[in-house]
Amino acid sequence: MGNEAEALIFVTWNGDRSTWQIECLKEVLRTVPVRLPMILMASCAPNDFLRVRDLLGSEDHILGRAKGRRVVYMANFEFTSDAFETAVGLMLG
Repeated sequence: MGNEAEALIFVTWNGDRSTWQIECLKEVLRTVPVRLPMILMASCAPNDFLRVRDLLGSEDHILGRAKGRRVVYMANFEFTSDAFETAVGLMLG
């Protein structure tokens, strides 16, 4: 395996209220290759990504496709190490 990432995980915490997080996601989307799968995780509430369709520019974002990018959405409702460890276990198997 080389030094390239196999996926990108982007986590927010109340991103719907802290808009800097969504601005950061926009920058990531501009700079990260489309071929790289992306996991978006709202760590406090699912509302963080209500506008994701607008960010990704696709009507079919719920299906995990946006401008050729594979996207998965998660919400874990808890900002703790146990919750993150469980989420990583789900992501990586």
